[in-house]
Amino acid sequence: MEWSDTPAISIQNPGFLGNRLYQFFALKSLAAAIGDCVLANFSFPEWNILLPPVDNRRYRRTILIRRNEDFDIPYLAETARREKSVHIIVDLYLQRSEFFLDRSIYRQIFPILSHDVPVFDERYLVINIRTGDIRTGHVPFYPLTPIRFWRYLADLTNLTPVFMGQLDEGDYVSALRHEFPDAEFVPSQGAIRDFDILRRAANIAPAVSTFSLAAAWLSNARSIFLQVNGFLNPSHLREVDLLPLGDERYRYFLFPMNFALPESEALLHHARIEGLWREVSATHLQAIALSSPLVQRNRPELGTQIPLGFDERWYLHTYIDAAQRISEGVYYDALHHYIDIGRRIGYRPGPILETPSMPDLARGARAWQSSLSQWSAGKTINEDAMRAVDGVRGREYAFHTEQEDNPWWVVDLGKKSSIVEIHVQNRRGPWVVREKAFPLVVLVSDDASEWVEYGRAQSEDQSLETNGTLSPVVFRRSGKVECRFVKVLAERQNTNLHLAAVEVFGYP
Repeated sequence: MEWSDTPAISIQNPGFLGNRLYQFFALKSLAAAIGDCVLANFSFPEWNILLPPVDNRRYRRTILIRRNEDFDIPYLAETARREKSVHIIVDLYLQRSEFFLDRSIYRQIFPILSHDVPVFDERYLVINIRTGDIRTGHVPFYPLTPIRFWRYLADLTNLTPVFMGQLDEGDYVSALRHEFPDAEFVPSQGAIRDFDILRRAANIAPAVSTFSLAAAWLSNARSIFLQVNGFLNPSHLREVDLLPLGDERYRYFLFPMNFALPESEALLHHARIEGLWREVSATHLQAIALSSPLVQRNRPELGTQIPLGFDERWYLHTYIDAAQRISEGVYYDALHHYIDIGRRIGYRPGPILETPSMPDLARGARAWQSSLSQWSAGKTINEDAMRAVDGVRGREYAFHTEQEDNPWWVVDLGKKSSIVEIHVQNRRGPWVVREKAFPLVVLVSDDASEWVEYGRAQSEDQSLETNGTLSPVVFRRSGKVECRFVKVLAERQNTNLHLAAVEVFGYP
């Protein structure tokens, strides 16, 4: 097989439309810097863009990019020009505005396709509603938008609100219709038609959604009213920076740190933060990004004094002043606030959780796992796995498997026992690493050969104790369950399993 003499750029895991567009925006910028190259593994059939994968075996060198800081366009472009037979593979969402070219370039590549959709002129404010998969609150940085914020915008602009998008019936949309009984509601007409309704509107209020944000950015809207909320908040998800601060069409509204919740709980929390958003300038947001945090962090203290049961989401939803200070760039995160001032003024690190009165049958038991990795603290598979049952719950993680399909961990209770409930404590860290454990499946067995499912969780929010990010996910079954072995498995491909603790409560 002959070596290719033309550099190639591939995306490893293309996302849904909004994420895929931002991935393309960034890789197109790299391709423009390189010059003669091949863009691969992208599909936008609606715009007749089909870029097939390339055969990696035809390249002398492969560069795999998995961190934003490694997506260095000048360096990669120089490398590709110097070494023609190079394949640059990017496994990232690439959601940073500095990676993009001028939006006029992308408007030519992705023209408006739907010319028969409703067009809302300067009299209207088109408000994009996202519900769908985020109604469960399972992704922390995709919160539902407070309905009173939409009322605030309508009163501020004196425009007629039009709600369009995912108007799935449920608590949130019912409350929205009650608040705006005379407004126009335009149900989803499919991804591309919805995209073009937004792009053709004169005034847009995007949802917390890359789909919505990309449509607004590519539009010729006169005004765009952007909630700096969820992943758009520079203090919430720091690897993301999609605020178009140089675009004068935008007005920005900064929210307190606001995590996703199931819609019924979200409506209650929205009442607590009503009116706490405020309009800020692009310069103000840039200052927050550059100067955050204003209070210097004591890194050794933060690393060694993490309180047991610390629950970031609970903390910020309970202490709204802390959520505001973090959004304003005063503190880095909830733990920083708690260590610096929260504990001194009597704030609790998390909700008071009741530990079952029965014994933890897994404590000190023999355990093993599917693999050992370079990040494992134990020197052997057993030594690493048994850290999850040594009674320590506050560490970053106890064990760490290799990146593989469906990684697992098993504990031997020593003899057949009656199980009442199983607590699985996820690792600490950002959501991008914590989410690797989900869907999380717990199985039980008498012989470690034949397994029966005991329970599963799609996300951390399925904890029966609390919706906090660092509280245990609790599995319970009605009726008597007897077993000797318990297995915890991450049911997804190409992932790691790295948990902080596993506790099995019951009776021998």
